[in-house]
This record gives sequence, C-alpha cells and structure tokens, in this order.
Amino acid sequence: MKLFIAYTSVIEALTGIGLLLFPVPLISFLFGSPLSGSDGKIVAWIAGAAILSLSLLTWFLKADSGISKAVKTLVMYNLLLTLIFLYGILKHILTGPGAWLALSFHIFQTIISLILLQKKQTYSIN
Repeated sequence: MKLFIAYTSVIEALTGIGLLLFPVPLISFLFGSPLSGSDGKIVAWIAGAAILSLSLLTWFLKADSGISKAVKTLVMYNLLLTLIFLYGILKHILTGPGAWLALSFHIFQTIISLILLQKKQTYSIN
C-alpha cells in the first residue's frame, strides 16, 4: 500500500504543479481545446491546488495508522475522475490525447485501490 500511495502522491503532485505553472498547455493536452479567458486559468489553478493538496494529504497519511484512509480517499477520487473523463470522452467534450491517458490511469488507480483495500480487509480478518 505504501508504494501505491507514494507513486500516486508523486504523480498527482506533478499534475497539480503542472496545472499551477502551465495551465494552458496541460489543459490543451487533456481536453483538446485551449483555456478561454482568465476565468479558465483560475479554474485550472484551483484544480491544481486541490490536486496538489490531495497529493500531500495522501503522502502524509501513508504512515501505517492512516494508510487505509488514504487509499479509501483515493478510491473516491479516482472513481469520480474515471466517470468524469469517461463522460467527457463519450460526449466528445474531451478530445485531447491526454484524455484517454488520464481515463486509463484513473481506471487503473481505482482497480488497484479496491484490490489493496480488499487485501487489507482480508488480512485484518485473519
């Protein structure tokens, strides 16, 4: 579980920092369309700050006493992002090459999170 939390925290931190520092190219890569106006940059910065904060939270929770909470948090986060990216792709709202990459990553993360939680529950019962 610690490895999962560690690599997830690093990837999400890089995404959050990317949205804070380079919102226009990152959004274009993910969504297939550029940000429009300064309000789009503000929304990207808010998303970047939220993703970076989630990354830090899960990193700090990776200690044994908080690791299950971190993984449970990531299940919800990844499941919701999977649904959002899937909707955006199916409705042809998200057309950038990064949309499929992000969808695949969050599906993978959701599955791994659920497997880890199931293993933890199985081991704690025995």
